[in-house]
Amino acid sequence: MPAVATNFGKALGPSGKMPSPQLGILPNSDDKLIDAVLAKINSSIKIRAKESSIKIPIGKESMPDDKIIENILTVYNNLLKSLSRNKENIKNIEIKFTMTKPIKISIK
Repeated sequence: MPAVATNFGKALGPSGKMPSPQLGILPNSDDKLIDAVLAKINSSIKIRAKESSIKIPIGKESMPDDKIIENILTVYNNLLKSLSRNKENIKNIEIKFTMTKPIKISIK
C-alpha cells in the first residue's frame, strides 16, 4: 500500500481513485460492525456510463447495398427484442465505414 501511494498518489489522489486499506478491516466480528462496513462498501461503489453505445460490424463497404441493409435490419430487430423498452431505449443509429464520418439514420 505505501508503494502504491508513493508511485501513483499524485495521479490517483486528485481524481478520488486512491484505494482505502481501512475499508474492509473489521476489528471485531460483531454483526453491527459487519452491517456498517457492508453499507459503506455498497454506498462507495458508483458506476457511470459516459457513453452507452453498441458498436457492431455489419459488413464491408464492398458488399452490395441490399446485403448491408439486410444485416442492419437483422441487428436492429434482434436489438429491439433484447431491450426492455424497445424503441424508447434507442436514441440514434449511425453507420460508419472505415475512415469515414458516421452517417445518421432516422428511426421511424
